[in-house]
Amino acid sequence: MKNIISIIISLLFLQCTSSFMERNDPKTILQSNEWTVYNAIHFNLYYRPDSRASKRIDSVVTIQEKGFIEIHKKLHQPIISDKINFFIFNSLEDKINITNHRSDAHAISSYNSVYYVDNPELSNVFGLHEVSHIIVHKTIGLGAAGPFKLFTNEGLAVWTEDKWGKLPLYDYYKKKFNENDICEPIEFIDKYDKTDSLKNVYGAWGAFTKYLIDNYGIDKFIILHKTGNDKNGFKNIYGISVEEANEQFLVFIKNRIDPATRME
Repeated sequence: MKNIISIIISLLFLQCTSSFMERNDPKTILQSNEWTVYNAIHFNLYYRPDSRASKRIDSVVTIQEKGFIEIHKKLHQPIISDKINFFIFNSLEDKINITNHRSDAHAISSYNSVYYVDNPELSNVFGLHEVSHIIVHKTIGLGAAGPFKLFTNEGLAVWTEDKWGKLPLYDYYKKKFNENDICEPIEFIDKYDKTDSLKNVYGAWGAFTKYLIDNYGIDKFIILHKTGNDKNGFKNIYGISVEEANEQFLVFIKNRIDPATRME
């Protein structure tokens, strides 16, 4: 009986996954909806006619094209040749209706596509997070299967922008740390659940990733992402445990000058 239930659950999962992927296929989206296209150097941007995005598309293109080059440079990787499909939806409801993905932004590397809500409060169409996911996946891979896979993927995506919200990563972590409003980087590093997002996990991972890359180099982090996605792999690559690296990072943050009092 248990085997039958498992088979049914697996079939339902595959059916849902297939339906989701079909809805997010650029061909499906473009066939069934009205879009204006902007063909940039490294992007094909699609947005609604007479939308908010249509009035600032040149600014979006300028920022994304610049970010595209900078991400490759930071990763020390050659420029990917395929253009990225960049869909801009008018609202979260619009995005959910088309993609069935309940978020302000997501990326699907197999389609070389990113999907954004043009949210004026978040200004996320100017952000590089999802574009970074595509570039990382196309240049250094999806990441080794293991408990650190989400950490290395999200850590790299946050690190490429070097900020979380409006603050640089170290300043963001210092501020949240002083307010007792952020987790330690390793708290959810191998057991992350979406319900813990209120603990600012992505910001913590981004700051920790920046610390590791600043002190040990990008090459070691790429090796961690590609081959060493667990605690044993981390120690083999860095020569110290992830817990020791976490403590070093926290000491570094504690010794930093508070961004609120720093003299520029």
